[in-house]
Amino acid sequence: MNKRIHIGGTNQKSLLIDSVNGRRLEPTLTITKLTTEAQRLTWALNTCLASGLRLTLIRRAILGLLAKHLSPVNIEILSHEEELKGRCDTTTIYRMLMMLKDQRIVRQVNVRHRVRHFVLNVPGESFAYLICRSCGLIKHLDSFEGEAAMKHQIAARGYTDLSYELEFHGLCPACQRAIGS
Repeated sequence: MNKRIHIGGTNQKSLLIDSVNGRRLEPTLTITKLTTEAQRLTWALNTCLASGLRLTLIRRAILGLLAKHLSPVNIEILSHEEELKGRCDTTTIYRMLMMLKDQRIVRQVNVRHRVRHFVLNVPGESFAYLICRSCGLIKHLDSFEGEAAMKHQIAARGYTDLSYELEFHGLCPACQRAIGS
């Protein structure tokens, strides 16, 4: 079931849409934790509208693909997805991601493998990752011990508009097997 998400205001720029069927929604509910793909996509589409961005087919496709992934993905992965394959080149995808990054709809995650990765910048979501030192595989961590305490300490110091990335580096099971054989 798709929930209605309120992104604030009632002017034309904050028009609410349903990511599943594209119908206009009335502002009725604010959700603090967006857990489903549909909720994440609805947040992204409505944030674009609130920022004054047009929802082009390519922009919708990129946001839809990012909504599917909790872990950051790179441009190469996005360009091979069926929704984008043959419809645009990697330069267009890169430019679109950088524009969405400037609007704070997407986050760029920098990892040691020098390949830019991107993830939706969904409010209330954990940005903690487990990264393989060998192959660069990135796995999203739902939460980590002390996350709530850390956020409480930061708020107590008067900081707002918080963003963070926490990376844990190690060897994934596949790389461990490859080294062991």
